[in-house]
Amino acid sequence: MDHFVKPGEKVLLKCNLLMKKSPEEATTTHPEVAAAVARLVREAGAVPILADSPSGLFNVHALRAVYRGCGMEEIARRDHIELNENVGEAEVSHPEGKIIRSLTVMEILQEVDAVIDIAKLKTHGMTI
Repeated sequence: MDHFVKPGEKVLLKCNLLMKKSPEEATTTHPEVAAAVARLVREAGAVPILADSPSGLFNVHALRAVYRGCGMEEIARRDHIELNENVGEAEVSHPEGKIIRSLTVMEILQEVDAVIDIAKLKTHGMTI
């Protein structure tokens, strides 16, 4: 981990929390996976922050309900991991892009030093 994360950095752990589903439903990133990565980040001297922008309403109330339903609230309390509650958006431009020249992203992405993607690998009805 210390090859990717430096002491004092804020590291966003980008989970897949599409909706309020329990870990047993195997729809979202398992909270123990998030907790294990957060421990490694902390051991490297950085600060882990769990985050995602679930589908549907993206406000603090809805986000907290998703964290609670997915089991993230419990591991955050147990392991002292910060849960992102910043529901702001930021526009990121890349004028040199061939197809995409700008994106709307979670504002928290502009406040962290690194991102570790721990999204759940899955397929679903939209997969071709």
